[in-house]
Amino acid sequence: STMAVSRAMQGNNEPAPRLDAGPSGCMGVGTPYALGAAIAKPDSQVICVNGDYAFGWNGIEIETACRYNLPILFVVCNNGSV
Repeated sequence: STMAVSRAMQGNNEPAPRLDAGPSGCMGVGTPYALGAAIAKPDSQVICVNGDYAFGWNGIEIETACRYNLPILFVVCNNGSV
């Protein structure tokens, strides 16, 4: 799954570098988490990794990120390619 791969690939070099969606990941909580993280730490680069369904669930929130010029990199994985 997208979340399992992202957990394995992202380093943990500092305390609490990642917000983990847990069982709600498939419902698209990554994008709202990324918005909150970018607002809480505006000088940090935020990376949001979503599966294609989760992105479609609330992808319109990317407009919010753009409107407020939040430093978020969105990565959308094609879950149907497995």
